[in-house]
Amino acid sequence: MGEFVGIDPRGAHEVIRRMEAGKEALDRLRPLLDAAIAEAGEDWAGDPGSPALHRARAFLDASGQELRWRIDTLERLVPVRERGMLTGTFPFPSEHEAVETAEQDARAILHALTDHDRHPSTAARHSVESAVAALTPGDPAYASALLTALGPTTLIRLLGADARSDRGTSPLPTDLDSTDLDSTDTTAPANPSPPGVGNTGTDGPGGRLAALFADAERTGRL
Repeated sequence: MGEFVGIDPRGAHEVIRRMEAGKEALDRLRPLLDAAIAEAGEDWAGDPGSPALHRARAFLDASGQELRWRIDTLERLVPVRERGMLTGTFPFPSEHEAVETAEQDARAILHALTDHDRHPSTAARHSVESAVAALTPGDPAYASALLTALGPTTLIRLLGADARSDRGTSPLPTDLDSTDLDSTDTTAPANPSPPGVGNTGTDGPGGRLAALFADAERTGRL
């Protein structure tokens, strides 16, 4: 579990705006400094200017990206949008760790699907469902990395399998066709599955995948 974080999104966005202004100022300064150093030649007594400006710009860029991630994550964690300070406990301590974990989780799902396709069985299907159930909604960077790693075909297949499970039909089809696409509609299932098997909030596979899709889509990371 990550750290407890408190952020005022409005103030944080202002900090990001100032960081962007600082990057623009550095971009304007760099060619002028390079020209002045070149003109001075051997008379220039200081260190080369461009590397220092590059480091400063890289710091502003990385800090702005980290702050955007924190704002996006916190706004997804807080169910009711409020003005002022928002607080929450992050699922991951950093965006980098969120992305790494998402890629590992996606590989686990793809591996379970491959095993299922080679040796279809109830146990193999449960392995896929367990891999999906282990996903962690709430972090937009995690959601975006996971969905990118899975790809649209696998995502549709998993959602289609969840819809089939709700209807009491065979899940995890090997091939996708128009029927599979139709199976991802939002009509109520005629024969609901027990809790934790079908589309039951974020508890079931479909619910978790839908939550992850919302995490990525609503923050512009999809």
